[in-house]
Amino acid sequence: MAKRFEDLAAWRFCTDLCQRVEELTEEVKDPTFRDQIRDAAESAPALIAEGFVRFTTGEMIRYLRMARGELAEVQNAIRRGVRSKYFSSSDAETLANLAGRAMGTTTNFLKAKLRQAEDESRNQRHQRRRRPER
Repeated sequence: MAKRFEDLAAWRFCTDLCQRVEELTEEVKDPTFRDQIRDAAESAPALIAEGFVRFTTGEMIRYLRMARGELAEVQNAIRRGVRSKYFSSSDAETLANLAGRAMGTTTNFLKAKLRQAEDESRNQRHQRRRRPER
C-alpha cells in the first residue's frame, strides 16, 4: 500500500513522460502546440497526486479518470507533432512508448480502484442488511 503519491507507479510513469515531453519540445517553435502538450503532460501526475491525497476511493477514481484524459491528449498531440514534423520518428516513438506505459499503468490503477469501490459498496449493503432493527 502506497504511503505517498510518489510511491505510485502511475505517478512515476506520468512524471517520466512529463520530463521527456519538456525535453523534446524545447526546440518546438509553435508555442500553442508546445504549451498544450506540456500542460497535458504536467496535468496527469498532478491529478494522480491530488486524487491520492483526497483519501477517498471515489475521489481517487475521479482524478484517475481525469489523468487518463490528459494522457489521451498527450497521445493525440504526439501524433500531431509527427504530422507537423515537430518530432523525429525516433523521438515520437519514445514519447508514444512512455505515454502508453503511463496510460496502461494509470488504467490498471483505475480498474483496481473501481473494484475497490464495488467491494466497499457491497460491504456497506451487506452491513446494512445485518443490522438488527430497533
